[in-house]
Amino acid sequence: MANKKTRKNGEGTLFKRSDGRWQASFVPENGKRLYFYGKTQAEALEKLRKAQQEDQKGLLATGPKQKLGDYLVEWLESTHKPAMVKPSTYIQYRTVIHRHLVPALGHVFIRKLTPQHIQVFYAQKVKEGLKPRTIALIHAALHSALENAVKWNLISRNVASLVSVPRAETYEIHPLTSDDLRHSAATILLTMGVHPKVVQELLGHSKIAMTMDTYSHLLPSMQKDAANKMDTAFRFGDETGGKDEVD
Repeated sequence: MANKKTRKNGEGTLFKRSDGRWQASFVPENGKRLYFYGKTQAEALEKLRKAQQEDQKGLLATGPKQKLGDYLVEWLESTHKPAMVKPSTYIQYRTVIHRHLVPALGHVFIRKLTPQHIQVFYAQKVKEGLKPRTIALIHAALHSALENAVKWNLISRNVASLVSVPRAETYEIHPLTSDDLRHSAATILLTMGVHPKVVQELLGHSKIAMTMDTYSHLLPSMQKDAANKMDTAFRFGDETGGKDEVD
């Protein structure tokens, strides 16, 4: 019969409604009957079994149904007032909740919130040009709020733990060491034509060969510069005839 209620080995009540859907229900530890619906008998039964398993583990969400937006505001004002956390944390969380989370996800019932809801929301924020650092702050607020919702028995798990958060690019800055500075100074001095012997003494090299080997890549340009100077000197000599002027 379409409306006949049946029991599946103590799994609760299961029957087909007049609208064609299947309805399952059972009474958890708190004594308030819960109802589950499915297009098929198997779907309704699967939801029932999952709820019963969570009830046995003490993980079943039996608190009042709330929309995410209402819950986030309640959570913020009851657990994150400046007297409880740093004022800067309260201000940052309040900003991202009212500016981003409530407008986009506030209408979703907290028990119906899925990882997909959150992942699509983050992807949209990236598309809008929101910086990864801001998205990370949004995620921190949402994750903390949902973790608290688990404690309050509003949900059975924190779905924010199941999503990927855009990572901010980090740039590693290597501070200059004394060796870097000495090397740079030596390079500049040699290219300016300072004699390698002077550079050797400034660097503290025991032998000039060590200095020449270290900066051998500069030698071709130094040799070219020396050749140019010699060429200039010879030209000057040719122009004066190589003779001393006599009064």
